[in-house]
Parts: sequence; C-alpha cells; structure tokens
Amino acid sequence: MRDSQRVAGLMLILLALITGIVPSLAQDDLVTVHGSAIVAPVLEALAEAGEVEVNLAIETTGTSRGLASLCDGTVDIALASRPISIDEDANCISNDVSYGEILLGHSIVALITHPDNT
Repeated sequence: MRDSQRVAGLMLILLALITGIVPSLAQDDLVTVHGSAIVAPVLEALAEAGEVEVNLAIETTGTSRGLASLCDGTVDIALASRPISIDEDANCISNDVSYGEILLGHSIVALITHPDNT
C-alpha cells in the first residue's frame, strides 16, 4: 500500500508541475512532448485530470529521442522510461537546458504459469 501511495503522490507532483507550466502559456499554445510510449498514457491521464486545460502535442519517439529533443531545446517535456544518461545530461548542459526528473513508477515483469504447466 505504501508504494501505491508513493506513486500516487509522485503523479500529483507531476500534475502540479504540468499545471505550473501551462498558466504561463496562452490557451492556444502547445506543450510539445516527445518520448516513451509507456509513459505517454500516464501523462495524458494526468493532463485530463487536471483543473487547467492543457494543450499537449505528444509524439512517442522513444526515450532516447525524447531526451535528445529535450536537450536540443526542441520540446517542452521528455517522457523517459529510464534515468537520463551522462551523455544526454552533457548535451543538456552544453545547450543550457535545465531539467528535473520525476519518478512515476517502476516497470515490472511477472512470469506466470498455470500449475498444470509446471
């Protein structure tokens, strides 16, 4: 139960950050997002649940391309299914792009078999 509460809390923090970005934009402005297809549905759900209308343009390009786009300054948000690498961080620094990482959860793989198949 504690882990689910922690994930819910982190999602609320992400929502607060997203809604913190949006008020500075006109309602017609677009928040561009590139990155992981695993994380995109979570961001979409958070944006829909928020009190501020968010105009997101989400493109699932994969984690590496999303982070590269963020560090190149071509997108507002990168969705990643892993932490940023040292090389990606160096790219952000060289382009004077600052960022913050927010952990939304962990990927889990479960191997399940029927008792008759053991």
